[in-house]
Amino acid sequence: MKRRIYKFLAKAALQLHSLFYKLSSILAIKAEDGLHPKHRLMNYHKFFVENIDPEETILDIGCENGVLSYDLSRKAKRVIGVDLNEKYQAC
Repeated sequence: MKRRIYKFLAKAALQLHSLFYKLSSILAIKAEDGLHPKHRLMNYHKFFVENIDPEETILDIGCENGVLSYDLSRKAKRVIGVDLNEKYQAC
């Protein structure tokens, strides 16, 4: 009986975590003018730009609005950005 309750509570907690993670991402992106804060806090773009060779072709899967792809295009030979979200497919 206890095990079933723990499973139920764990599932509910994970669903709440997922909901709050999505909500915090949406709010953080709005606070950062369209970029997820990881880009600023972790020097996300800088890391990738510094670690590619100018002769490389880059595939940015999940490119969203294309900001990282754009930054990479200034150094890489070629950058291809793809995203399944229809909102971003024109980028």
